[in-house]
Amino acid sequence: DLLASSEAPPQPGATLTLSLRPENVELSESANANGANALVGTVDSKVFQGDFVDFQIRVGETLLLSRAHPSLRTPVGAKINVRMDPHKCLALPVEGARAAA
Repeated sequence: DLLASSEAPPQPGATLTLSLRPENVELSESANANGANALVGTVDSKVFQGDFVDFQIRVGETLLLSRAHPSLRTPVGAKINVRMDPHKCLALPVEGARAAA
């Protein structure tokens, strides 16, 4: 379960997409045990972009994009802690999706 804002309360069982900017997906090699929206993922790929590094983090079947400072050197394949501030997460309804019965 993740905490997020929504423009309107979602219907029970609705399919939602979580939207947030890559720079708001916080990565850390130290545990983020406290706080909402704290997860553990695996570094799937990373690309050095000069002032930042784009990380793709796999959490279950979901792939998250994070933009981090180049000092974070977690290698591909390693576990990494992920945190997303609930105030920066927006839940959007998926058009045409049906709720599970």
